[in-house]
Amino acid sequence: MLLPKLWKSCNLPFLESPCIYGFSIADGYGFYLTDFTSLWNQRLNQDELIAVAAENGLEDVTNECMANLLCALEESVSNKDNLSFTQADNVIECKLTGEFNWTFTLTKRSPEQTVTFLSQLNYQQFSNNVYLTHQINNLQKIIAVKDTFIKFLTENFKQTHGLDLINKYKRMNKQDIEAIEQFNKIRWSKASAIEYRKVRTSKKRSEMEELSKNINEAIGNSWKFANSFYTNEEELEEQLSPIKIHPDLSPIKSSSPPPPGAKKKLKFGALGVKPSLPKPHTPVAPTGATPTPSPRKKKQKIGSLH
Repeated sequence: MLLPKLWKSCNLPFLESPCIYGFSIADGYGFYLTDFTSLWNQRLNQDELIAVAAENGLEDVTNECMANLLCALEESVSNKDNLSFTQADNVIECKLTGEFNWTFTLTKRSPEQTVTFLSQLNYQQFSNNVYLTHQINNLQKIIAVKDTFIKFLTENFKQTHGLDLINKYKRMNKQDIEAIEQFNKIRWSKASAIEYRKVRTSKKRSEMEELSKNINEAIGNSWKFANSFYTNEEELEEQLSPIKIHPDLSPIKSSSPPPPGAKKKLKFGALGVKPSLPKPHTPVAPTGATPTPSPRKKKQKIGSLH
């Protein structure tokens, strides 16, 4: 039994508890509806699917048509506005209207089958929890890397500009101080629990309203790895494009070429010519004063010293 990875919630007038339903494709299809106490479902293999398609006016369904039909059913079922449920004894009929009409005949299953289904639904929850925990841990690692980079930029900014702008920003954004400072995992965990508890207690709901809200939020997204405990489930690998560093954001900037017509500056020694040094300043004697001749060394002839 391969359960759906996309569930929808609904409240049916003939059932007391909130319900969820889902559609899965596996050698045909499976449609499941549960109020977490009982199970109604319909599972059709390919041959049975072809027969039901003929009953709904779709003749000569080939393998290619079957794949398109299953995808169309899956997409249509995900829109609750296309569905209507009615109950007759132990059978619930779900009628699909829209691009084409289809009727799902959901039969109530035995307690043993229901227990098996609910067990696998719990397994899906465990798989979801593991994946969400992985995402949280990965996000915390990313935050730690960003904290290191922010600290590097802050220290360099302080050396060149001081602390005035940084302190001014903190004063103007006091509500963000918790997020601005370095991430503290323990403090964040406690703060999240406090905030969540305040949100829950501030909105007074009945037990059934709280349950419906939790179900709606829990199944709101596709459970990507909900069936990861199935070893034979085919997984699709996702492609991730490489990160491109923008030239303006790169820590190493390449020198831009000079504009057309601009003269290129040459460094000293580039042409083998030494630069001329400035002449030493010669003091000017004041007016009327007799200039004092600079002392000169007397040249000696060779052989004048013995």
